[in-house]
Amino acid sequence: MTKAVEELPDGGPVSLYFDALGTFRRGRAWLVPAVNAAALQRQEQVVSAITATGADLHRHYVPGRWVPHCTLAPRVPLSALPTLTAAVYDVLPLQAEVTRAARIDSSTGHLHALERIP
Repeated sequence: MTKAVEELPDGGPVSLYFDALGTFRRGRAWLVPAVNAAALQRQEQVVSAITATGADLHRHYVPGRWVPHCTLAPRVPLSALPTLTAAVYDVLPLQAEVTRAARIDSSTGHLHALERIP
């Protein structure tokens, strides 16, 4: 599966702009990036390469359901959200450049570093 992703063309670094805090169910807190159509297209290409190998794709990564995000904390209690929110908004907005990529096997947590960014 990693080989299939590594065979995709190098898309180069990705610039991200974060200016909001989001939450998912069960308390996952994350930064919300502004994304363009090119970023969504790149995600779809990666999904196509992975699913073409016969690998299972978690439902949260299916194009049209995937929500681009940068996780800050996986389980934030509701009582801690005001503190987290105040800290995050003291730092935002934030500009970041993604210069490396990896594929993570969500069943094991094993990280497979990629040679380039698809």
